[in-house]
Amino acid sequence: MNEKPKNREWVKNAAIIFLAVLLVLTFFSNTIMNHSLPEVATQMVNSGSVTARVRGTGTVVANGNHEVKAESTRVIRSVLVKAGQQVETGDVLFTLGEGSSEEIEAAEKELRSLQASYNRSAASMPYSDYTTEERQLKKLKEAFDEAKKAEEIAKKAAEKAADYDTQRIDAQNSLAAAELKRDTAKELYETELAQKTAALEDAKKNVASEEQIKEWEDKIAELIADAESDAEEYNKEVAELEQKVTEKQAEVDAQQQVVTEAQAAVDQFIEDFGALEDLKTERDRLANDINVALDEATKQNLNAQLDEVLDKIKQIEDPTSQYNTDLNALNNDLSTKTDTLTSLQTELSNLQTDLENAKAQAGSASSEHDAEIAELRAKIDAAENNEEVKKAKEALDAVSRDAYDAAVLEVEKWKTIYETILETNGTAESDAYKAAKKARETAEDAYLTAKESLEASKNADARSAYSSYVSLQEISEDIEIAKKKLEDLLGGEDKTIVAKVSGTVQSVEATAGDTKKKDDVLCIIEVPDMGYTMSFSVTNEQANRLRIGDTATVSNFYWGNEIKATLNSIKIDPKNPQTSKLLTFDLDGNVTAGSELTISVGQKSATYDIIIPSSAIRSDANGSFVLRVDAKSSPLGNRYIARRIPVEILASDDTSSAVTAELSNGDYVITTSTAPIKSGDMVRLANS
Repeated sequence: MNEKPKNREWVKNAAIIFLAVLLVLTFFSNTIMNHSLPEVATQMVNSGSVTARVRGTGTVVANGNHEVKAESTRVIRSVLVKAGQQVETGDVLFTLGEGSSEEIEAAEKELRSLQASYNRSAASMPYSDYTTEERQLKKLKEAFDEAKKAEEIAKKAAEKAADYDTQRIDAQNSLAAAELKRDTAKELYETELAQKTAALEDAKKNVASEEQIKEWEDKIAELIADAESDAEEYNKEVAELEQKVTEKQAEVDAQQQVVTEAQAAVDQFIEDFGALEDLKTERDRLANDINVALDEATKQNLNAQLDEVLDKIKQIEDPTSQYNTDLNALNNDLSTKTDTLTSLQTELSNLQTDLENAKAQAGSASSEHDAEIAELRAKIDAAENNEEVKKAKEALDAVSRDAYDAAVLEVEKWKTIYETILETNGTAESDAYKAAKKARETAEDAYLTAKESLEASKNADARSAYSSYVSLQEISEDIEIAKKKLEDLLGGEDKTIVAKVSGTVQSVEATAGDTKKKDDVLCIIEVPDMGYTMSFSVTNEQANRLRIGDTATVSNFYWGNEIKATLNSIKIDPKNPQTSKLLTFDLDGNVTAGSELTISVGQKSATYDIIIPSSAIRSDANGSFVLRVDAKSSPLGNRYIARRIPVEILASDDTSSAVTAELSNGDYVITTSTAPIKSGDMVRLANS
C-alpha cells in the first residue's frame, strides 16, 4: 500500500521536468538556432551624393638634376658636401690636388708644340718692298704728263690750220642728204602701214562688229555687277550672323563662368567641411593617440577632438543631416545653371549652322552667272581670234620702220656734227696731232696699268700679312689656354669645384683621395626650380573620368606646407597599353625626390537615388550583386534571409557606390559576415 504513492510521485516529478525542458526549448529555440547562424553586419540603403575619385601611389621624381663632372683628371683633396645638403650657386663642393702624370706630360707636349708653331709662323711672316715698282711708276707718270703737254700743243696747231668753211659746207650737205633720205623712208613706212591697216579692217568686216563685241562686254560687266551685288547682300547677312554668334558666344562664356563658380562652391563646401577619407584617417590617428596618451588632460583634449571628427563623419554619412541638405541645395543650383549653359550652347550651335549656310550662299552668289559670262567671252574670243583677222594683224605687226628709224639717227648725227663745227669754228685733226694723241694714250695706258698692278700687289700682300697675323693670334691664344691647363694640372694653390646651380645634393660619388678622370660624375644636385612630378597607372575607365588640369589631393601628408598636385598628362601605360593609362601630376610644395605620395583625384559630386556601402558589393561570373536582408515573421520571432540583388555601379567614392538595382531606401544590405553565405541562407544580425 505504501509503494504506490511513491511511484506516482516519481512520475509526477518526471512529467514536470519534461514539461519544463520542453517549455525552455520552445522559448529559447530562436536564440539557440540564431547561435548557429552566420552573423552579419548590415547598412541601410539611402540616397545622396557620391564623388567618384581615383587614387594611386607614386614616387616623386625631380624634373631636373644637375651632374657635377670633373673637367680633367684630378685628385679629390677634400669633399665639402654630403647627400641631402642644400647648396647655393657658387658654394665650394670639392677641393682638388694635382692631376695625373700622363695628363701633365700631354699638356707640356701640347704647349711645346704650340710654341714651335708660333715661332715657325712668325719666321714666315711676309715682307714686302715696293721701292723699285714705285720708282718705275714715277717715271711712267712723268712720261704720261709730257705726252699730255705734247698733245695740247699739237691740237692748238691743228685748230689754226683747219679749213672752217670746207668743214661747215660738207657737214651741211651731208645733213641735207640725210634729211631727204629720212623723208623718203618715212613716206614708204606710212604707205605700207596704211595698206596693212586697211587689210585688217577688211578682215574684221567678216566677223562680229566692234559694236557687237562692245555690247557683249557691257553685258559681261552687267552680269558681274549683279553677282557682286548678290554677294554683297549675302555678306551683309553673314556679318549680321557673325555678330549674333559673337554675342551668343559671350553669353555662353559668361554662363560657363557661372557654372564654374557654382561647381567651385560645391567643391569648396566639401573641402571646408572635410573629406570623408581624411576625417576617417584623422579619427584613426586620434584613437591611436588616445590609446597611447599618458595623462588625463591630454586624453580629454584628444577625446574632444575625436568627438568633433566623429560628428562630422556622422553628418556626412547621414543623408538627412544639414550637411547633406546644404550640399544637395548647392548641387541643385549647379544643375540649374548647367541646364542654362546647355540651352545657350544649343542656341549658339544653331546660329553657327545658320552662319555656315549663309557663307555657302555668299560663296555661290558669284557663280550664278558664270555660264552666261563664259558664253559671251567665248564669242568675243572667237571674234578677236578669227584666222583671217589674225593674219592681217600679223602682217600689220610685221610692217617695219627700221629704215625710217635709221635715217632719223643719221640726220641726228650730221646735225650734231654741223652744230659742233659752228660752235668750235672747226677742229680738224692733223697728222701731227693724231700722232701726239696716240702717244698720249699709250703713255696713259702704261701708267694706269703699272699703277693698278702695284695696288693689286700691295692689297694681296696686306691680306696675306693680316692672315698670318690672325693665325699668330690664334696660336697665341691656344698657348695661353695650354699654359692655364698645365698650371691647373700642376696644382699650385688649392683648386676648387663650385656649384653652378642651387638645390639639394642627391648623391656624392667621390671621397677624399679619389682620382677622378675627365667627365666623371662627382655629385648630383637636385634642382627644385624645375619642379617635381609623380605618376601611377589606372584603368581606362578611371582615366575617362579625369581631365587635364584636375587638382588632386595628397592623402598621406600631414606636416609642412600643403602639397598641390595638378594632373599634367594622361597617356597610354606602356606596361598595359590595352587596359591602363598612366597619370602624371605636377607637384608644388614641400616635396623631395624619392618620397612616396598617395593622391586622389576625381569628378565633381553628383546626386543618386540609391547609394550603398562599397563593401556590400560582391561579384561572380554572373556580374555584380549585393545580399539584401529580408525579414520573415514566425511564431517565435523574425527570421532573416539573405537575398541576391543584381546591381549596376554608376559611381564610387572611398566608401560608397551609387547603383541601379531593385532596392529602396530603408532596405538593409550585408557588408560583412562571420561565415560564407549565399542567396537564401538564414542569417542573424550583429546586434540581435
